[in-house]
Amino acid sequence: MVELTADQRALAEAMSDVSERAYCAGWMDGTEYEVWRLLHEGGGWGWVGAEHLVSEMADVKAAFERAGCWIVWDDDLEEQPITVDDWRQKYEAWPRRRR
Repeated sequence: MVELTADQRALAEAMSDVSERAYCAGWMDGTEYEVWRLLHEGGGWGWVGAEHLVSEMADVKAAFERAGCWIVWDDDLEEQPITVDDWRQKYEAWPRRRR
């Protein structure tokens, strides 16, 4: 397991806060994809619209800029950092991606 840096941990927690707000669950399946979509394309997720996620998404944006990576969930390792380039490739291949 990779130990997250403080900035990476802050990003993981900010992403989890969005999941908590949207579904009352700390890390819903697909959180990394949905939070990225919200960050870059906007919109709502789960039970909340974009207007109710403003604060959480500001926290994600700030943490993302500090961390310089994205966080993905691994069932065995839990939260793991991934380079932005690697993440963008995974996101582009995401079948539920909205265009």
